[in-house]
Amino acid sequence: HGINSLLQDPYSLQQAMGFKDRHYSISYNILKTIPTRLSIISAILQTRCNQVASFSAPYRLTKSLGYEIKHKNPNRLTTKGEREMILSMEQFIFNCGHNTPNPKDPENFKRDDFDTFLRKFVRDSLTFDSACAEIVPTHKGTPYEFVCVDASTIRIAANSVGLVPDETWYDRNPVVNNPALLNVPFNPYTSLKYRAMDQRPAYVQVVNGQICQAYTKDELIFGVRNPRSDVLIQGYGFSELEQLVTIITSHLNAEEYNKRFFLSGSAPKGILNFKGDTMSPEQLEVFKRQWKSNIEGVHNSWSTPILQSEQGLEWIDMHRSNQDMEYSKWVEYLIKIITGVYSIDPAEINFDLSGGVSQTPLFESSSEWKLKASRDKGLKPLLKFVAKTINDNIIARMDDAFYFDFVGLDELTEQEKHELSTEQLSSYLTLNEVRRSKDLPDIEDGDVVLN
Repeated sequence: HGINSLLQDPYSLQQAMGFKDRHYSISYNILKTIPTRLSIISAILQTRCNQVASFSAPYRLTKSLGYEIKHKNPNRLTTKGEREMILSMEQFIFNCGHNTPNPKDPENFKRDDFDTFLRKFVRDSLTFDSACAEIVPTHKGTPYEFVCVDASTIRIAANSVGLVPDETWYDRNPVVNNPALLNVPFNPYTSLKYRAMDQRPAYVQVVNGQICQAYTKDELIFGVRNPRSDVLIQGYGFSELEQLVTIITSHLNAEEYNKRFFLSGSAPKGILNFKGDTMSPEQLEVFKRQWKSNIEGVHNSWSTPILQSEQGLEWIDMHRSNQDMEYSKWVEYLIKIITGVYSIDPAEINFDLSGGVSQTPLFESSSEWKLKASRDKGLKPLLKFVAKTINDNIIARMDDAFYFDFVGLDELTEQEKHELSTEQLSSYLTLNEVRRSKDLPDIEDGDVVLN
C-alpha cells in the first residue's frame, strides 16, 4: 500500500484560492525589503552571488573555477559521440538554452546567460528559500531553454481543487460541462486543471492575488534548500531571513539608535559652568548663541548646557561610561549570529571580528583557515544544491547517463595533478587506468604498473 501519513494539513483554508499559500512570519514583500535596509544581509547575498557566479563557465576553458558535464560511470572511456554530447550540454547550460533563440518568445525578450541566471537563482534562494525557473520544452518534451522566475510570485498548486480522477467526474459536475454557467474570464489554472492526472498543475504564478499562469511539474523548477516536515508548511522552505527575525529587528533598532544618536542626539557630553556673577545675563546669552552656532551639529545635536554659578569656569564631563563599548559588543554579537545562520565567515564580508573560536592548523594562516571553513560550511552546500537542481530538472531530461557538477573549488593545479599521476603510476594504477581518467585511449602493453 501507499504511504498512510498526513504530509500536509487537510483542513487548511489556504488552498481555497487554487494554491497553497505559504505560512510565514515575514511576508514576501518584507523579505525583499530587508537586504535594502540592512547592509550586512546585502553584503552576504552579494558575496555568495559573486562566488557562485564565478563557476558560470565550463571548467575546460577556465582551468580554475567552472562546471563540467561528466559521465556517471567514471571508469568508462567516453566515445566520440558522447564527447560531442558533453560539449553540446556545456553550451546549452552556458546559454541557458539552445544556441538559436526561441521564435515564440516575445520580441523584446533577451535570454539570460548562465552567469546572470546563477546570480538571480542564488539571490532568490538566499532571500526566500525558494528559487524558481521556467523550463520551456521542445515538442519532444526535452528542455529548449530555462529562465529564472521571480520566486516571490510562485505558489504550490492545490491538489484538491479541480482534479480529474476518472471520466465520470464531468458527469458528477454538470457546471463544469457548461462553460456558460461558469461566467468567469479565462484562467490558465482552469485550462490546466481538467487535463490528465500527470498533466495537472503543480505550481501557479500569483500576481496581485490573482493566478496569472500555471505550470506542470515538468515546466517549472521549484528549489528548496531548507525543507521541513511540518504539515502546516505545505512544502515551502525556511528562509535564513525568517530564522533571523528577532536578530534582524535588533540590528535595525541598533543602527537606528546609533543613527539618531549622531543625527539628533540630545544627551550632552558635558556642562560648561561659569562660576560667579562676573558675567551679566546679556553677556551669557551672547556667549550661548555664539557657542551654539560654532559647536552644535545639525538638528540641534550635541547641545551643551551652559550654566553660571560660583566664581571661575569649569567643564563637567558627563560622558565617562562604557556605553560605546556595550553598543559595539552588541552589534558584533548580532553580526556573528547573522553570519552563523548564513554559514559565512565575517571576514568574507570585511568584518574582522574578535572573540571567535578557531582552531588554526599548522602552516596555515588564521584568515586562510577561516575562509576555507566558511567555503566548506556555506559555499559548498549552496553549489551542491544548485547542481542537484540542474541535474534533476534539466540534465536528466536531456540524457540520464550524464550529470552536472561544479568543479575547481578544491581542484589541484596542473603541476599537482601531474605529480599525483606520476605517484599513482609508480604504486597502484596502471598506465592505461591513468590514461582513461584523462579520457585518453589505451595503449598496447599499458596494463601494468610502471614501478
